[in-house]
Amino acid sequence: MGTRTHAITDHQVPDYRNRDRVVSLLSNSLPAIRAVSDYWRVVQPSGTETNENWSAYLIQSPTEDDFLRYDGPGGFSVRFGERVAVVHARCRWRGFLSIEPLRRIHLTAFCSIARLLGATRTVFTHDQGITDDLVPAAIYAGITQDECIDMIQGAYDAPKPSVEEIAPEVVAESQQKVPSVWYVKVLNES
Repeated sequence: MGTRTHAITDHQVPDYRNRDRVVSLLSNSLPAIRAVSDYWRVVQPSGTETNENWSAYLIQSPTEDDFLRYDGPGGFSVRFGERVAVVHARCRWRGFLSIEPLRRIHLTAFCSIARLLGATRTVFTHDQGITDDLVPAAIYAGITQDECIDMIQGAYDAPKPSVEEIAPEVVAESQQKVPSVWYVKVLNES
């Protein structure tokens, strides 16, 4: 399956369990995430798209409360914790780092979703290693984005400077293995 791309973002959605309101809110991201679907139709025509719009699915949690996962076109899904949301994309982390058109189109979609959620910043990372512990802590235990950042920084080096322009050495490393790099994007930037 491969190592996929995650964005961990703060959010301002107090009623994130209200399926209709969240699906309505996320529907404003459809132009950006449909552009991702269009991208994949061109580069991987044999792929199948299952979602045309956002939808909500109940997922079982290890606590007494069940949680919702919101799935959208382009391989995107959103899971909410009390303080952060985790946006998952089907795109492989190595491709996100090394293929500029793939990164650009996904980054636009990630940021569109984050801004709709009222986010101030987003952390970009992969879904293996530290995120095996981080995502459940963020979703089920309600840790903050700062606590998420502390967990990542404790496992990896400091964040890389720019998710818009990946350093050549990271691109080269991604040709050989999954780089354990991460990025923080402040969303009031262009």
